[in-house]
Amino acid sequence: MMSKKIAQLTKVIYYLNTKNEDHGLEVDYLTENYEDEIKEVVEAGSEAIQSLQTKFDEAQAKLKAQEQIITAYSETIKKKEDEIRQKSEQYETLVKEIQEKQVI
Repeated sequence: MMSKKIAQLTKVIYYLNTKNEDHGLEVDYLTENYEDEIKEVVEAGSEAIQSLQTKFDEAQAKLKAQEQIITAYSETIKKKEDEIRQKSEQYETLVKEIQEKQVI
């Protein structure tokens, strides 16, 4: 009777030990798969961030170029306005001179 119980306990211990080893292997397998998946997600995220950063840098460079063009145009417009103002003043002065000469 005692040997039968020992045999049963041995079978139970063997079963539990085997099950524990199988579970350990399954945990290792799942851990490795999840780590691989996490690595892939991180790499994909990094690539996406890098791509967006490149696009952002390009857009920022274009914006800076456009701002420089706008600044140049603004300066040209201001110069032209000053020239027009000067020509207008010269015109008004000439008109006054002509009117004064006609009055004399």
